[in-house]
Amino acid sequence: MVRNLSNQRFGVQLLCFIGFWQVLGLLLISFVSIIVIYLFTHQASFDILKNIDENNVTAINIFKTILPFQTILYFGLPAILFAFFAYKNSVQYIGLRPIKNNSHLLLGIFAIITGLYFVGLLAQWNKMIPMPHSWVEMENKAAILTKVLLKMNNVGSLMLMIFIVGLLPAICEELLFRGCMQNILIQQLGKKNALVAILITAIIFGLIHEQMQTLLPRIFLGTVLGLLYYYSNSIYTSITAHFVNNALQVVVAYFASHKNINPKYSEDMHVPLIYGLISGVICLGIILVIYKSKQEYIIYTTESLTQPEKTENQTNIQTNI
Repeated sequence: MVRNLSNQRFGVQLLCFIGFWQVLGLLLISFVSIIVIYLFTHQASFDILKNIDENNVTAINIFKTILPFQTILYFGLPAILFAFFAYKNSVQYIGLRPIKNNSHLLLGIFAIITGLYFVGLLAQWNKMIPMPHSWVEMENKAAILTKVLLKMNNVGSLMLMIFIVGLLPAICEELLFRGCMQNILIQQLGKKNALVAILITAIIFGLIHEQMQTLLPRIFLGTVLGLLYYYSNSIYTSITAHFVNNALQVVVAYFASHKNINPKYSEDMHVPLIYGLISGVICLGIILVIYKSKQEYIIYTTESLTQPEKTENQTNIQTNI
């Protein structure tokens, strides 16, 4: 089997990537969702998921059952399939390479944590932007789903939500957006425009969640994650940072629901401008520290397998900032 998508024209790569993601992924999600709904209700209809609230236990259980499948089939599987066809060593192509500088992992976690106040500030600014009523309604429904999902009665349910909401999305979304999409764009735009590719990926990352009132925070987080991956040359760095960001939200929601901490910390809270700006500066400062000790970023392509092996630099397509 010839596996050389990474050497095809940009349009061919993009069509294949979209096919795996938006066509195959959505078809599989629909198929699995129908099966899950039928097992719970003996009916093949999505109507039960249209209005989920805290009193509809069946709908909640269906939603929680479908969610991990949705994450894997919509983000994880398409990324793995594209990487498989993109390069003979799919693991290398998608960024699953050892972290050569362990400080990058720790600094990535610090960058995410210290940037939380700036994320909150961006969320406040985002809500000031006038939006169509339909978008606001969509946001309200998403907020209800989140509240229902993060209703945890014990430590067992907390661990389950950390896995479903924290770990699975961190792995699957990073493989798709940073491991595939960002690689495709950097290869197309070239090393001089790598930051443009990272930003485009971050914008798409924000838009795909379909929550416009939190678009700016997601674009910022996507940019930070893209930079972490790019400068460390290992997707494990961005996966870890992404997981920490998600898991923190789950843990805070758990303790807030049990009144161990002030409930306002699990909801929207006002972030003073100075705190938010300082948070953003510190976060970007940590990224700059990682940049100073950056690893060589490599995009692996099948073309290298057909070239004479003269030196290591000639066997791979390499890009740096």
